[in-house]
Amino acid sequence: MKRGDILKKYYIKVGSVTHAMKGSQLLSANGYKVALRRNLKAHSSDEGCGYSLYIDSNVEEAVRFLKSRNVNVIGYGDVSDYR
Repeated sequence: MKRGDILKKYYIKVGSVTHAMKGSQLLSANGYKVALRRNLKAHSSDEGCGYSLYIDSNVEEAVRFLKSRNVNVIGYGDVSDYR
């Protein structure tokens, strides 16, 4: 994936930059194309530092995988519904 390419179908919000980096590495190592970006702003205090992983497929499977590896997922969905 090229740097700056964030045109993906799904997002996964995580609780910290540490979880974002860990999640990105785990997903990449398991065949996902993933982009990591800082959110523009947190929508609530439980969103932590505000990072999201962007992927192009199987978001529910990816979320289950990340949670099983103790990555703090705080939300996910289709990019067109991102809030």
